Amino acid sequence: MSALPTIFVSQWLISANVKPLASAAGLDPVVACILGIFGISLLISLLSVPVAKRLAVSFQLVDLPDQKRKLHQTAIPLIGGIVIFFSVIWSVFLALGLFSTWLSRIPIDWIGLMGLLIASTIILLVGIIDDRYAIRGRQKLLGQVVAAAVLIAFGYRFESITVFGTELDLSFFSLLVVFGWILVGINSVNLLDGADGFASTIGFLMSVALCIMALHLGRAADALILAAAAGAILGFLRYNFPPATAYLGDAGSMLIGLFVSAMAIRCASKEAATYAFLAPIALLAIPMVDTVAALIRRRLTGRSVFAVDRGHLHHALIRKGYGPRKALLMFFGMCLMTATGGTLSLVYRQAEYAFISIAAVVLFLFVGKVFGIAEFQLIANRSAALVRSFVIFPQRNPRLSSHQVSVRLQGDKNWDACWQALRDFAQTCKLQRMTMDLNLPWLHESFHAKYHQLDRNSLDDELWSSEVPLVSDDRVIGRLYLEGEIHESSFFEVVTVLFQVLEKLQPILRDTIASVTPTLESDDEYASIQSLEFGAGSGKKAVAGHAADLR
Repeated sequence: MSALPTIFVSQWLISANVKPLASAAGLDPVVACILGIFGISLLISLLSVPVAKRLAVSFQLVDLPDQKRKLHQTAIPLIGGIVIFFSVIWSVFLALGLFSTWLSRIPIDWIGLMGLLIASTIILLVGIIDDRYAIRGRQKLLGQVVAAAVLIAFGYRFESITVFGTELDLSFFSLLVVFGWILVGINSVNLLDGADGFASTIGFLMSVALCIMALHLGRAADALILAAAAGAILGFLRYNFPPATAYLGDAGSMLIGLFVSAMAIRCASKEAATYAFLAPIALLAIPMVDTVAALIRRRLTGRSVFAVDRGHLHHALIRKGYGPRKALLMFFGMCLMTATGGTLSLVYRQAEYAFISIAAVVLFLFVGKVFGIAEFQLIANRSAALVRSFVIFPQRNPRLSSHQVSVRLQGDKNWDACWQALRDFAQTCKLQRMTMDLNLPWLHESFHAKYHQLDRNSLDDELWSSEVPLVSDDRVIGRLYLEGEIHESSFFEVVTVLFQVLEKLQPILRDTIASVTPTLESDDEYASIQSLEFGAGSGKKAVAGHAADLR
């Protein structure tokens, strides 16, 4: 029933003559058509969400709280992908009737658009299955690879690029570049979908920017589809704005990532110049920075690339004291800057616009200590360790026989007492290496520390190694990685001592974790914590629940 107003409005528009309406409003017919399909898609999206929410509950397509990474208190429908997909399809279908006379005069790449439809359907289905059944990361990646392969089969590729005035023919490497571009685009947007409105906001901005680029390049059909996507995403953002009552889910975030990545290729593939290559990169610059930081953080701490943490850009903004809405507004401003730079770069054929916009945002994040500091420390520690392995000779200086480093990745609590006790244990048992990696995403805490002997002379087959989970109150809070020489330290003796040390550490761990429990004073602060991972609910109940768990 909620879709009936859309049908009546659409029938009235189809019966009208677009050209006189555009002339009366003083608009170019092309612009009028784009605004028209944007409005239709926006209306369909707004009216579809309430219906989709009820259906999602019936089919159990909802995001359930787990008090670990999902802190909302009620089941929230995961309907963003379905709503956006069908809003675009329906609005484009209506446009074929509404603008049939005008559309018959413009070239339309039906083959390319069919490839986009098939790839989008694949990624939507993979996302829905994941939202419903929580499939493995590698299974999602397989679906993404299949979707990317479909796009390549239908002609999505970069033939060549120009770097510093030299044109490079990509040839076979074009396939690898496109595969990488699409997979990075999908996962970059997906990783940003950790706080209300972030992925929807960047999806809307990128769709608008690409629509302007497509118009400038004379690709009117692409501009219409991008306008439909912008309207659909904006309509859904009405319900995804913090505190959200509907979520994109993996289906929605991956669909947006695939769509904008594919349309960026269509807007840039006909130009080999540097500005055409940098323009789409500028649009995805912020998601890419967040993705690269996540990969560095997880790779250098030994975690899985699919691990959950609280180190993403949206978490960093909220840790700086911004509430969910202020953080989203700041994120919107940064995305608007890079989108504007990318658009100006393509319109004026000057790569400097894109480069300056990207550099300005990155410098703001790093120099302002908003984001990237922990990742920089991890890189610096790894580089310093590599240098020490070449220039330090511990046999000549016994005081340099061991080395340790620690990095607080997220949070502000003191884990040094725990680490010091474990370092003493490592020295007593003459361990070669030890790593403590703490990850408490439900409390926004993460800590990583390493200890190793510099005078290692044993071969790998003369070493034993073990991994031990660190547990507090029946929750795994981290991992301890041990490595020792067989002739220096008996594995069984070390394990016996380790269990004694861990038992003594339990009160320290509990006290440190308890000190992390939020003690918030205002409703705004409760809302900030509550919507940090996907949204709304009763913040006070969440905090009380965490406090009860910790006790």
